[in-house]
Amino acid sequence: MEKQSTVKLLICYHKPDQLFKDEILTPIHVGRAQAKASGNPNLAWLEENMIGDDTGENISDKNYCYNELTAPYWAWKNYDALGNPDYVGLMHYRRHFIFDRSRDGGVVEYDGMGEHYTESIRYSPENVRNLVDGNDIVYYRGTVPGVYKHYRENHKIEDLDLALEIINRLSPEYTATAQAYVKGDTGCFCNMAIFSRALFFEYCEFLFPILEEFFRLVDMSEKRFFISERLTGIFIAKKIAEGKRALPLASSFIHSEYRIPVVLPFDPARVFETAVLLQSFVKNTNATTHLDFYLLTNGEEQQPQDALEKVVAAREDFKLYYADVGAFCRERGMEALLERSELYPLLLGDLLPKVGKCLYVTQNVLIMKDVEEFFRLCSVDDFWISVAGTQENGGTPAPFGASWVLNLNRLRGHNVCQAVAANAKPDVTVTALLEQICPNQVSVYPTWAWVKADETALLAPKEQRRAILQNNAVWHTMICYNDATAPSRNLQATYSNFWWNIACTVTAPVPFDVDPTEALRKLNEDQKILNTTTVTAPRKEKAPGMVFKAKQYYRQFGFRATVRRFFQKLFRKG
Repeated sequence: MEKQSTVKLLICYHKPDQLFKDEILTPIHVGRAQAKASGNPNLAWLEENMIGDDTGENISDKNYCYNELTAPYWAWKNYDALGNPDYVGLMHYRRHFIFDRSRDGGVVEYDGMGEHYTESIRYSPENVRNLVDGNDIVYYRGTVPGVYKHYRENHKIEDLDLALEIINRLSPEYTATAQAYVKGDTGCFCNMAIFSRALFFEYCEFLFPILEEFFRLVDMSEKRFFISERLTGIFIAKKIAEGKRALPLASSFIHSEYRIPVVLPFDPARVFETAVLLQSFVKNTNATTHLDFYLLTNGEEQQPQDALEKVVAAREDFKLYYADVGAFCRERGMEALLERSELYPLLLGDLLPKVGKCLYVTQNVLIMKDVEEFFRLCSVDDFWISVAGTQENGGTPAPFGASWVLNLNRLRGHNVCQAVAANAKPDVTVTALLEQICPNQVSVYPTWAWVKADETALLAPKEQRRAILQNNAVWHTMICYNDATAPSRNLQATYSNFWWNIACTVTAPVPFDVDPTEALRKLNEDQKILNTTTVTAPRKEKAPGMVFKAKQYYRQFGFRATVRRFFQKLFRKG
């Protein structure tokens, strides 16, 4: 009888979750040395249910920047302790391979792990052995719009440039492959791969010296090795070019309970607009996403806030808290900042000392879909801040003014609040202030996350027809207006209909404080334009249809999410 291959798939955990464990699936606690040093309350469960990455030769204490890579490092240096398997691989506690040859890439999303989850990803020890037999590498293949471009939009591109330079010095035989790889659109992400024993050792001998050299050259105290996924992809690309047998697979992603802090300023003159913003969260947030709202007040009378509490109360898992930014500034002699609400995000590190990462939004934002994916993917590990804004020639981004994601731990650690108080002169713009106190620490939102509603024209050129613009907006997480395009005053602006659709669903007793005189004046101006302009649309031009919409949605969110949205739309119509 032919001997079966032995396989060990390390599943990385850093906190308790559904446990996967058998003769192949091997849970491993990454960062156990740090957990022990900090007295992590979850340590007992993790020690009871899995091995740790802190025995033998290890880098467990560097998990803060190596992340899941402390697991393959431990396996490399302690291979006998793992059982000396023929194949070894890596997965995550919420990301697993889809063990199906017909799925050669992409991500399949799951709303939790039901009792049939392992069957749905086609996991069984026998199936895993069948997949690895005859292959040198099995890996998760993902697609992005350009590996280099994708990294530049989400991380600090100088890190990837340095990694490529280190490859050229330490492993020059990989240089050509590396240059070609970063120009392509596909790769191995999340470091999810299964290697034969020989290739696993070769992989580690390529990967870790590069990371160690990077660690020597760069201060990693506030960084993570996002470059590692690209290095893994480069290694696999090189082995495939050399003729090694590789099998690409898809990956699962399991959505779990997720709580997000959302901060918004309270303006007594814009209570209804605040209610519409909150209602857009209520309408478009999934059951597994829970929100903590922090309303920034200035000691104002509480009655309007009571009305807002009724909006939030539509979701039992949503909580509304108040933070008195007025008292905070007066206690610190920073009263002048109360006149500059655009700087409030930079005060949050000290104002909310128990909050880490948060989303900041103003009344000029409308939420179009669940914010969990955007919040999770919007990286403020490399940076301190990401904004809805524009960036030219690599300079400090100019915030559009409506939405920020902030790493408050970093703001506290670098005394940003005090720096704002000292440098926020009346004539200093937000961009100039960010350049001064947060140099090279501000990024812009990915383009798929937001729509910049800065267009008020009723009649646009062909390539900017309203139907096309509006169809594009529904695939984004949020629409960001500005004062000129605020829907409460621009009833017929391109994206105003989305805001008013939500406004009509606000049932709480919120005062309607929109200025009807200003809104009517603007409406009359718009009507004069329409009355004096003849518009002749090309006969063949029409609004995007269902097929176009489905293709757009599929490109962003995958097959499963597209089917789910289709049936949601269908049943709503029914």
